[in-house]
Amino acid sequence: SEYSEFLDELKEASPNTSIVVQSILPVSSSYARSDRRMANDIIDGYNAELRLLSNQKGCYFLDTSHVLKNEDGALAAEYDS
Repeated sequence: SEYSEFLDELKEASPNTSIVVQSILPVSSSYARSDRRMANDIIDGYNAELRLLSNQKGCYFLDTSHVLKNEDGALAAEYDS
């Protein structure tokens, strides 16, 4: 994948740098309904893949998404603009 190649290029260019891959942030329920491509279950799937890729490439994975979610798995109202 392009992301995998990107991580390889970063590691090659700066082998002593710790690389941190951050999770994709959740979206509000209303946004998820308006654009199915950005639904939180799809974002969760991407985050699982990013976590796996990070582990495979020896990078850190920073999962900030779970602290921003409400009980339904969407972006909590207090973080929504």
